[in-house]
Order: sequence, then C-alpha cells, then structure tokens
Amino acid sequence: VNSPIVEDFLNLLNNFLERDTKPQSGKDLPAWLPPVVLVLDELLRVRDLPKHTKLTGPGPGNDAMDLGEDGSQTGGPLVEVTSPLVRQGERVMAIIIKLLLLPLSPSALQAVMQMCARLTRDHTRALQFMHKDGIYRLLSIPHESSFPFQTVLTGVILRHMVEDPATLQASMEGEIRSCMTQASQG
Repeated sequence: VNSPIVEDFLNLLNNFLERDTKPQSGKDLPAWLPPVVLVLDELLRVRDLPKHTKLTGPGPGNDAMDLGEDGSQTGGPLVEVTSPLVRQGERVMAIIIKLLLLPLSPSALQAVMQMCARLTRDHTRALQFMHKDGIYRLLSIPHESSFPFQTVLTGVILRHMVEDPATLQASMEGEIRSCMTQASQG
C-alpha cells in the first residue's frame, strides 16, 4: 500500500513540473521545493525497508518445495520481498530527471542529487537514469548551482551506473577477504 503523503509529494512535484511557466533561475524556484525533495527522500529511505514478504514452501496447505537437480528451487520464490521504493522508484526517478533539466538553486540541487544517489543504488534505476541522459545532465550542471561535496555525490551516482551487480559483488567479496586477512594477522 502506497503512503498517501508520498503520493501527495509526488503529485505536488509532478504538478510543479507540468506548469507552463518554467523558472528562469534557481531564484525563481518555489521555497518549498528543496524541503519537499528532502522529506520525500527521507520517507523513501525509511520506507525502503521491506514491508511485504511472502513465504512459500512446506507447511499447512503448501506442497513440498521442488528443487532442481543442481539444488536450485524450481517452484515459486521461497521469499518474496517488496519495497515501496522498488514500486515507486521509476516514477520518482522520472521526476528527478525532469528536475535536473531546471536551473536549480544549490540547496534544491543537493536535495535532488541526494535522492538520485539513493535511487541509483538499484542498478535498474541507475540504468534508467543513464538512458534518460542523466550523465549528461549531471555533468552539465551550471556552476551557479554547485554546492559543497557535489563532486562526491556525482561520483557516487556515476559509480552506481558503472557497477553492475556482478562487479559490485566481486568488489565486496574482495573487500571482505582483505578485512578478514588483516583481522587474522593483527
């Protein structure tokens, strides 16, 4: 079930983006824009925890689970987890991409980039951002919109696009091995 406040914030942002008159500079943006984006980001962060789980397998009314020859499950999922961010991510990313087309104030840009960094942790959203010219938009932000640590957020977003799940897993395994080796030696 979607949160009414998240829906209200998304509708507010959509209505703002669909107006006929577009802001000419970051100073023309409504004062509510950065706080709304930050609150939405926080709501989605908190709501990113799994809210819906579904277990299937042996039990009353369920058949025994079938496993393939290699031990993999051949039936439905043993555990199915759904997150609100996964369900709403595409819509939120579309809003983020539209916001990046506008001349943003530094505070608005920081809020938008922070939410973008959260969304691009999901590789599907990172690819969506990339295919919608997100890299170009990210790298062509005017200097007057810049804020401290912008390069850090830009790097995080770019890294999310470059690292596919297999690369990320290999990198994490290497880090874990390195930490375990250092811990056993020291």
